[in-house]
Amino acid sequence: MKYGSRVLMAVAATALLPILALTAGHAQLQPLLRETSLRATPSGELVAFLPAGSQVEVLERRDDWLLVRLVGWVPADSLPAAASAEAAPAGRNEPTAPVEPQVQVAIPTPPARAGTGASVIEGLVKARTGRRNRPAAGLSIYLVPAADGPDLMTGAGEANPDFPALQKQVADLDRQAGRAMQEGSFMEATTEHDRLRREQAAVKSQIAEILAAHHGRHASAARDRAIAETTTDDRGWYTFTGVAPGDYMLYARLVRDDADVEWVLPTRVADGVARVDLDSTNARDLQKN
Repeated sequence: MKYGSRVLMAVAATALLPILALTAGHAQLQPLLRETSLRATPSGELVAFLPAGSQVEVLERRDDWLLVRLVGWVPADSLPAAASAEAAPAGRNEPTAPVEPQVQVAIPTPPARAGTGASVIEGLVKARTGRRNRPAAGLSIYLVPAADGPDLMTGAGEANPDFPALQKQVADLDRQAGRAMQEGSFMEATTEHDRLRREQAAVKSQIAEILAAHHGRHASAARDRAIAETTTDDRGWYTFTGVAPGDYMLYARLVRDDADVEWVLPTRVADGVARVDLDSTNARDLQKN
């Protein structure tokens, strides 16, 4: 997604430029309340991401979409010489009305890898692991045809009959450890509590091994069957372009010291944009160490 990085850098640089103050009789600039996507048409092709706080002018409303324009200054050498020559320099003592340049910027589009359609799948990946909620940068996302990936939906409990029993054992040991501190002398209670916690840690280790093997098999299958692969940027965003309408599965696996998280999300793609976020609400088999 090299083209995406260039677009994001260009948008970030534009957002930092001084915004023109509009005089009376001109439309007001409004700041974006959150980071959002800029599209060529309502629900159409993704052009860029605008950071929160970017100042835009609203030109038109169409249902739930607003046609907006960024207003600001760009270096003269960033446009063709002909465009720079059309703008006469203002005199020092002659005030001029703000100029609102209407510039069409060509955004490079990569060749379609997932099909011949014009649909897009995009989303944000943010996993809550441990006590932290952070974007998943550099994470591989795989696009798998739905017909090739039904077994990717198999849970660890279905694949390993011992898994549910181990989970129940962890919960039972947790309750026993809590009761142990209320019985007997302080020394006896502490000793029994520590023994139960060590036993619980051993069971959790078995669960982690089962999950690692189970997720590993899924990850290998997803890589083998994927018709397209992309990588999240440093903010956790990912995009698939040129996706033919149809049914797919999105697969991702995040392995960290505090968790092994897997996402397998069925996704239906029609004309336009499908927004699919991956986060702690739709993660599977989150195991904290």
